[in-house]
Amino acid sequence: MFKLNLKIALRNLWRNKTSSVINIIGLAVGLSACLLLLLYVNYEMKFDRQFKDAAKIYQVMTNFQDASGKITSTGTSPGNGIAMAIRNKIPEVDIITRIAGGNETLIANKETGFRKVDLFADPEILKIFNYEFIVEQSEYCTKYTKCCNTK
Repeated sequence: MFKLNLKIALRNLWRNKTSSVINIIGLAVGLSACLLLLLYVNYEMKFDRQFKDAAKIYQVMTNFQDASGKITSTGTSPGNGIAMAIRNKIPEVDIITRIAGGNETLIANKETGFRKVDLFADPEILKIFNYEFIVEQSEYCTKYTKCCNTK
């Protein structure tokens, strides 16, 4: 039965070459577009969800406007005063931390040097994000040093 159906399908493909090619190309483009769309949605759904309580973590950003009121750009660092304003106006907020930096910095001694992207944050960031530390004790970072290295 299967062999007979396969013969009929191949004969129809051979007889109607133009419409068969158009149908096969359309099917291939449709399937690949669907697969790419599913991959994109999967990526967006899993983005920044690796932390515990990820649904409770928010980022405050600043919109920069020109003279007409049109938003020209958006910044990730809203400023130093915003943390206390949020804490005063929204009592439901548990923890607030500020993150700054993001610039490439030269770290060097007399013999060697290398460039790394630096980020500065308040100590409360360790209560919000559960990072894996090179030194396993996170209390060590907050009590004895002002620097933490993550993997």
